[in-house]
Amino acid sequence: MKKAKHESLCLRKGCWYIDFYLPKEFGGKRIRCSLNTTDLERAKYIRDVNINPILSNLASIDVLNKISEQIYKLKNESMSSIEHINKRLQSSDRILSVSECVEKYLKHLKSSSIRPLTFKNYGCGLKPFIKVVGGNTRIDMITKESAIKVREYLIKKGLGGNRIKFIFMVVRGLLEWCSMEGLVSPLVKENLKIPLPQYRAEHTSMIPRGKADAAMKCKDSWTLSPRFARYTGMRRAEILRITANDVIELHGIKCIQIDERSKTHERRIVPIAEKLMPYLKDLSELMKNRKMCDGYNIKLKDIEGCEKCSFHSWRVYANTCMMEAGVDQAVRMKILGHRASKSEVHIGYTSVQISQMKKAVDLIP
Repeated sequence: MKKAKHESLCLRKGCWYIDFYLPKEFGGKRIRCSLNTTDLERAKYIRDVNINPILSNLASIDVLNKISEQIYKLKNESMSSIEHINKRLQSSDRILSVSECVEKYLKHLKSSSIRPLTFKNYGCGLKPFIKVVGGNTRIDMITKESAIKVREYLIKKGLGGNRIKFIFMVVRGLLEWCSMEGLVSPLVKENLKIPLPQYRAEHTSMIPRGKADAAMKCKDSWTLSPRFARYTGMRRAEILRITANDVIELHGIKCIQIDERSKTHERRIVPIAEKLMPYLKDLSELMKNRKMCDGYNIKLKDIEGCEKCSFHSWRVYANTCMMEAGVDQAVRMKILGHRASKSEVHIGYTSVQISQMKKAVDLIP
């Protein structure tokens, strides 16, 4: 390769190349590429117009690159994370224990807009975690072995797969909050990524028709709630919140108005079956006897044929009885508060009258 008098140009096999080294502060790499011309003047022109301006602005390009990197970083990592890092640097070097972090986390949750019942569930979800790893253990000492111990403990206790997943979700939320507050490294929460048990969900069993009366009265001191569940298909939590103010009359039909505290967070109307009319005067007993529901599922399982049943089985009972009586699916879904799936979009365009719903609940034996 023959070098030309003009700096950075060289001739190779009749074709002009540009050949130079980057400055050391930019890596000192050798740059060599063909200019696709055999004419020297053309090569000089390409170099002076296209190459030299870039070389002269290498420093400014480098600065712009660094600025763009910082902007990208700030865009993907909120400013709050930087504030938390500063807070961590200014704080003492003492690492908090698991109990101390849980206490701070629960205090943070309580001051947020979290629902009281959800807050209670989060607190319960953290208890087995504290018990297994130890309340006095430093929060940064949570390892993969700790997570495995928690998992094995929960399985041994006989908890279902969904409950175990929920507990790990709560603990992950705790560690994520701690990392944002600068109390622990963000890498600690990665130790919770372990395989969790997968259980195939079983369909809720239906209370046999011939055992419906026995199932409704299996707990002598608590028969009103199962009675309402039998003839309305309502959920237990919905029934236990019924008051006299929730009974309204619509088009001459008495109905129960369910508020947005239901599972689907949507209001709905459930007509009152004729078999429930004599018990409307006892509605105040529903809330008074809320705590008496404990033990109902155990007594229910003592009935022959109801070994796999629970209070929720009354919804299956109501739905099945209405279906067997020829009640349209759209009407049943409206009563039970079920949402239409993508394959049932047409149901959302079906108009359901209160009178249809009333006839449906009256068909439940």
